[in-house]
Amino acid sequence: MDVTSVEINPFVVDLCKKNTAINSLDDETRVLEGSLYSPLRDDSCFSLVVVNPPLLPIPDEIPYPFV
Repeated sequence: MDVTSVEINPFVVDLCKKNTAINSLDDETRVLEGSLYSPLRDDSCFSLVVVNPPLLPIPDEIPYPFV
């Protein structure tokens, strides 16, 4: 299994990378920082895409303090 994770929050990216290393999963897991598909290559292909609904795109004009 190969897992690609995309996270917009830099703190969570770092935490996820540490977690995968602690659990010896860093060879099977890529953790990318960015918004949804932006850090992925245009030719990326996945069998399954899962999204955490609270962090779907938020319009720029709406303040969002978490990010």
